[in-house]
Amino acid sequence: MNRSSSTFERLEDRRMFSAGALDSSFSNGSFAYTNFVGALVHSNAVAVQPDGKTVIVGGSSDGRFALARLNADGTLDSSFGADHNGQVLMTPLKDLPVEATAVAIQSDGKILVAGKGVYTAVGLGQDRPTPFFEVDRFNSNGSLDKRFQFIDIGSEVSDVPSAIAIQKDGKVVVVGSVYSGGLFSADNYDMAAVRYNADGTIDHSFGDDGKRLVGFGSDEFATSVAIDYNGTPANNPYYGTIVLAGYQEWSYSHDIKYMAVARLTPNGSFDNGFDHDGRLLDAFNGAPVSVANGVVVQPGGKVVVGGAVATRGLTPDNYALARFLPNGALDTTFGSNAATAIAPTEARWKYPSETLSQYIPPSVVFQTPPPVEPK
Repeated sequence: MNRSSSTFERLEDRRMFSAGALDSSFSNGSFAYTNFVGALVHSNAVAVQPDGKTVIVGGSSDGRFALARLNADGTLDSSFGADHNGQVLMTPLKDLPVEATAVAIQSDGKILVAGKGVYTAVGLGQDRPTPFFEVDRFNSNGSLDKRFQFIDIGSEVSDVPSAIAIQKDGKVVVVGSVYSGGLFSADNYDMAAVRYNADGTIDHSFGDDGKRLVGFGSDEFATSVAIDYNGTPANNPYYGTIVLAGYQEWSYSHDIKYMAVARLTPNGSFDNGFDHDGRLLDAFNGAPVSVANGVVVQPGGKVVVGGAVATRGLTPDNYALARFLPNGALDTTFGSNAATAIAPTEARWKYPSETLSQYIPPSVVFQTPPPVEPK
């Protein structure tokens, strides 16, 4: 990771034509960069607005949220930020150091940002670092919407939000990893989902008092989330279900990783119609390392996950796609035995958090509408 200049790190190409050529209408067919004066910054997540503008979020070296918005042509959006420079640098909570790790755009143009931070609690004669995560909302012009803010104090090991999904009723689902006790290890991470009401308060009707932990017996990390809003409640039996994707990392061998997928009912319970208990693990065609970083639900309830796989050794060297049927079984009509691996011409890995795997592939963003079903 290059921290020698004040610039966002390059993300994956924003838009590609069907032939694979760079989009000449975006930053002259190249890549967009933005400098933040007085701060070294890095990017963690990206979201595209309905008008084609792109919001990028991350953190700065001095512990602030970093947000930037680009116009559809890749230039900075002068309508965003207090200085009209397309950028926002701020600490929403009492100047405590924070880092933005997830972003989503509401239908009204407001921007939801989730992040993590650490504060020092003083007690018993010593200072003790205590992690927290927070969810904030920004107005479309980049100012902080103080009517929505949630702060959660975590354990001594940081809880990390990684993705946000917005329901049609305005409620907000945030997924990530939380530290808890495990079946085989006292030091254990679980995938987790938390749901908030539209005003930022916890929705206690969801899961277990607003939260749902998804554990498989080792260390699991959620990286992405999708809500099935295909069709209508009358013609889609999976309407409103929530799908989490990520990976499991073996507690006794951190090099071994499996894709992890879970489906929850709209009220946060496990959907037992998905692999019998709402959860599944998959070793991508038997590979020792396979991680999911993106997920989309197709019409009919099929679940497509994207990420990376190691075809040789323990370092991911190929992009990967796999598709599961609504019951959790692999869809053997997709790719080669339900899976497709794509070797990139240049492998560039992203490191969104020190608590996640050292082998994290680039973010996966699926276009909408979902891919066309094969004939």
